[in-house]
Amino acid sequence: MSNNKEFIYDGKKQSGDEMAAIMEKALATARSDSRFRAAADMLTGEKVLDVGCNAGVLSRILAEKGKDVLGIDILPSAIEIARTFNQVSGTSFESGDLFKMAFTDNSFDCVLFLETIEHVHEPAKFLDEFRRILKPGGCLIVSTPNAVSYINILHQLLIWRKKDQAKFVESLKAEPRNTGTQLDHIFLWDFRTLSRYLVRSGFEYADHKFAGAWPIKKCFGSGEMKFILPLLGPYLTTLVMKVKKPNG
Repeated sequence: MSNNKEFIYDGKKQSGDEMAAIMEKALATARSDSRFRAAADMLTGEKVLDVGCNAGVLSRILAEKGKDVLGIDILPSAIEIARTFNQVSGTSFESGDLFKMAFTDNSFDCVLFLETIEHVHEPAKFLDEFRRILKPGGCLIVSTPNAVSYINILHQLLIWRKKDQAKFVESLKAEPRNTGTQLDHIFLWDFRTLSRYLVRSGFEYADHKFAGAWPIKKCFGSGEMKFILPLLGPYLTTLVMKVKKPNG
């Protein structure tokens, strides 16, 4: 790879050297991240589709554990990074629209939809497609920011006045779009709403976990602070849920 090559990551331009350093840090962080560990622990089967894979960090980690992973993302810039820095044996990456990829029925053991359902305008379409391409008994694992996390509660308290809320709405006009970041979040899900939505979309509930302690952990160091996780419980930053396609 040429050090002069530029990449777009989180909406910003990065040189090849900068991107390599970012990916090295991202891999180290992901290996200890409670959100990704929760998803990896729930995963069953060998053939995995990672939808909205971004730079392919989790796809790589799962492939290193022996899984056969296809990572897809709508952003070509994300797939370019994935292919450059996270292509290992057992991974492949494709950029494009899930609905135009024409996967055959019953073709995956597991679909990962991590930190993505909050970005898409028609989540029901995605869930219908996942149910079609999953094998009977196959699992869908969804992770998303927890609508009632302590951090979202704090954010709401910061704009409790009408004039603060009006100022926020006005600021939306200048927000960049298609960054792949929290600026593109158009939904927030809590446990009751997400579980209801998935069950009504034809899936069977299997498991769920609350994970993530950011940014509290920054006050105490870079570790995940395992002691914080059970204390905050359902107020942690991320909801991870596993459902299954019925066998019948």
